Amino acid sequence: YQNDLGNSGLFHYSGTTFGWLPVSELQRLGSGWRLAGRNPANYGPVGSDAVDFSYSITAGTANGALGRSSAAFGFATTASGTHSLALGSLTQARGTSSFAAGTAVIAKARSAVSIGENNDDTDNPDPNTSQASDRLFQIGNGSYSTDLRQNALTVLRNGQVGFGTVAPHASALLQLTSNDKGFLPPQLTLAQRTAIAGPAPGLLLFQTDGSKGLYIFDGA
Repeated sequence: YQNDLGNSGLFHYSGTTFGWLPVSELQRLGSGWRLAGRNPANYGPVGSDAVDFSYSITAGTANGALGRSSAAFGFATTASGTHSLALGSLTQARGTSSFAAGTAVIAKARSAVSIGENNDDTDNPDPNTSQASDRLFQIGNGSYSTDLRQNALTVLRNGQVGFGTVAPHASALLQLTSNDKGFLPPQLTLAQRTAIAGPAPGLLLFQTDGSKGLYIFDGA
């Protein structure tokens, strides 16, 4: 044990090539690793080739890096999906190759990403098999303190996007939902509108002078 100030700790001798090396604070558990000194009653079995840097104070087997080749960092995080990663506080990465970061967000689908706080959790996808309706990307804007779960943005695997809704209409590529806000398109003057080079059919804008109003280019 080396007791120098600022460089104390256990060291082991590895031979003349590398000399004395610090002993890792990771504990080998089966074929995975967890920070040494953690209370085993507060964690599930660490996954094969997984690394668990999380800290849990609650007894149970659902905490930590549980999935194969997963990693968990932060407070009471869970990475149960194979190759998943959970960061922050109370986050859960359940899907295969999923990623969850923030506060109490959950990534359930395969390759899903959830960030922010308290995202909507009403979906029930297969964590291992991709489906068109899977929530591929979510930004939660809920509240952990009030147990409110909702999304600011939801992107489905089929490319549909919802702002303020987790279920865009089947016929809509993009759906905006709000009770107190509207959609504000680009605002241009007449001179700016007529200066647009090669406008695409269907281009939408609001003209702010002359004959004010919404204009849609019909391709003519």
